[in-house]
Amino acid sequence: MSLTARLILFIVGLVIMSVGVVLVIQAGLGSSPISSIPYVISLLFPYTLGEMTFAINAFFVLCQWAILRRMSMALLLQLPTVFLFSIIIDMSMILLAPLAPTSYIGSLLFLLAASVTTALGITLIIIANLVILPGDGIVQVTAAHFGFDFGYLKVAFDTSCVIISAAIAFYVGDELCGLREGTLISALITGHFVRGWMRILTVKDRYGRMIFCLPFTKKPPSSIMKEQEN
Repeated sequence: MSLTARLILFIVGLVIMSVGVVLVIQAGLGSSPISSIPYVISLLFPYTLGEMTFAINAFFVLCQWAILRRMSMALLLQLPTVFLFSIIIDMSMILLAPLAPTSYIGSLLFLLAASVTTALGITLIIIANLVILPGDGIVQVTAAHFGFDFGYLKVAFDTSCVIISAAIAFYVGDELCGLREGTLISALITGHFVRGWMRILTVKDRYGRMIFCLPFTKKPPSSIMKEQEN
């Protein structure tokens, strides 16, 4: 893909992921693990979810800087990316507020749709391969620097976010807020939806790279290899 196509794919993915994050919250069953800290703080203090999302992610950028001991362009680009991400989150919180379900079954269905939406956004961002969000960046940098397994560290990171969120909620508000069964459900199913979207929206080129391809225009890998050889 050209740089322009990747940029468009990235921005679309960022918007869809932002909407998905808000839809998870609008389901009324908690938040996704990565959003749990900013969401809980936004409930306890006079800050918006977007503002706290930017603040927490800016801290993750600083943590990456401390681990790497150098500032790179890839690291710097995470800041404007998460700034845009945070703005879209606040806009989505306002625009999607009327869509909140009124029954528990409706909340579960809403959460399912929200997880599918979030997974689609994550998939497009992965395929674009331009800038990684700070929440994933801190896990990637830590895993590479200290030799940890990325998958296990990601689970530990998400779990830590939920534990920290719960601690903040109990310490400041004396009750558990912003965390419910939807937090666990979101953590368990989103990754599966990402893998599903990857199968639907991509094919591999001769180098094993994932190429964005709509289902109705999808070509077999062999034909892609022939085109690249010509």
